[in-house]
Amino acid sequence: MAIKAIEVELSADGTRGAVVLQSDAAEFPQQIEELQSAACRNEAIKAAVGAGIKGLPGISRTVDPAYPVNSKGEVIEGLADNKGVPLSPSHARMQPAAYRTKYEITARQ
Repeated sequence: MAIKAIEVELSADGTRGAVVLQSDAAEFPQQIEELQSAACRNEAIKAAVGAGIKGLPGISRTVDPAYPVNSKGEVIEGLADNKGVPLSPSHARMQPAAYRTKYEITARQ
């Protein structure tokens, strides 16, 4: 099992940021568990350092719960068609392919 950073965004001054991580575990329960682990927190900090965060980074708040995304990387919750009508649970775009989580990072000076 491995965790990978999908997206890293830093603030304009480089002291804060957000890291979105995804697990490649085979089963969804394993993905959710892995995304709540200390290894995942370490990976978030490592990704922020790699992106150039200024100062000593740490997790800044409670971590968002893991959420499902479809095969296109779209967050499943709240998906709608072109007219704004919510998609049915059986729609192809509503099928989870993986779980992700987002960590807020703040650098201490």
